[in-house]
Amino acid sequence: MTWSVEKSAPNSTLASILREAHTDVSTSQLNPISSKDYTITVEYLDTTANRHNPAPIKRYVNNGNELTLTGTELCPTGYERADAVFTVLNTKTGTAAHGNGCYVVGNDASALLLRNITADLTVRINVTAKNYTAKLNEAWSVNNGAKLYASCTGSVNLNVLTDTSSKLLDDTTGVNVHAGDTVTVGFMADYDGYSVYKLVVKDNKGNEIPVNGTSRTGVYSFVMPADAVTLYASYAAETFKVNFVGDGVTVKNEDGTAAAAEATPGEEYKFTATPKAGYELKSVTYAGNGLSGNITDYSNNVYTVRADAVAKGLTVTFNTELKKFDVTLRTVADVNSMAPTVVELGNNISRDYKDQTIQSIISFTVNAKSDVVKVTTTTGATIRYTETGYNTTLVTVTGMTGAGYIDVTTK
Repeated sequence: MTWSVEKSAPNSTLASILREAHTDVSTSQLNPISSKDYTITVEYLDTTANRHNPAPIKRYVNNGNELTLTGTELCPTGYERADAVFTVLNTKTGTAAHGNGCYVVGNDASALLLRNITADLTVRINVTAKNYTAKLNEAWSVNNGAKLYASCTGSVNLNVLTDTSSKLLDDTTGVNVHAGDTVTVGFMADYDGYSVYKLVVKDNKGNEIPVNGTSRTGVYSFVMPADAVTLYASYAAETFKVNFVGDGVTVKNEDGTAAAAEATPGEEYKFTATPKAGYELKSVTYAGNGLSGNITDYSNNVYTVRADAVAKGLTVTFNTELKKFDVTLRTVADVNSMAPTVVELGNNISRDYKDQTIQSIISFTVNAKSDVVKVTTTTGATIRYTETGYNTTLVTVTGMTGAGYIDVTTK
């Protein structure tokens, strides 16, 4: 017998039931993650003592549908299957789901197929965290080695150097660490008077792993990837940037090819200082490590700060002045032996401007149109032409860097 809404009385109980059933089924089909569907939670249980349990994953299916789990769904990266067994439970009741929420068709190490899913399910899979090697890039003696502490909880052990649970990392054999562990590394002793100031960690592909920590503590940490890593530790005093104070100077490294390098405490610091165009360098002073004075040790424009003054906070100050020079404004006859008239010259052919600087502005008026006037300088400058009348042009010259001429002629 077939029941239908069309053949039932419009307001009958049967018609109402059929409409609700139709609505429920339609909603389930339209929304694949609706309240009418089911959640399959995959949990991974690490069988090792430290319990490095990976985060669970969730999958969603419609009522009566099937789900196949394969690949990293069965075993996350960085882990191995502990056995070929799957445990499938009804999430609500905690009882075995076979016949009570689904039908388990496949049950081998490579795939798990669940059919006719009619309840929320929990799939539990036993895994074992893989071991990956963390090693130094070169062999060190025990006294100059490092101690390593690995935490599966993500905690950083700042007492790694004194913690008895830490492992000694003193050669290129390395130690085994699980993927996802937070690895804390502490360097046990100074090396030739210097402490470790930098740690670089790279995997087998050469990718650099982010490292936290500072040279102040000598303790660093990183998260172990699913790959072996090599630790590259640098023993040296921590370098620092020098504070350069003063305008009008270009500062570069000792050979003048790049920006000034960082300084190393207790070592001479060398740099070049070249006055910018229009400036004169009168003196260079230093202040560092409680010492100060003039830098008188320089040749070929290379300045040297004495070693005992080189410490963090070193400041080098440049005392500069604007260079002063004389400029001559003059008219120059063209090929027709005609020279333009410059109002400021009167009956003269030239005029001197004393004590000029790169910041000076020299202006004059030429009795000619701007497309006829031609002005040049011997030291380079910015020249602007502004017509102020029918046959007059205001010329402004700025940015001259040294003594020379301003020549006015016609094109």
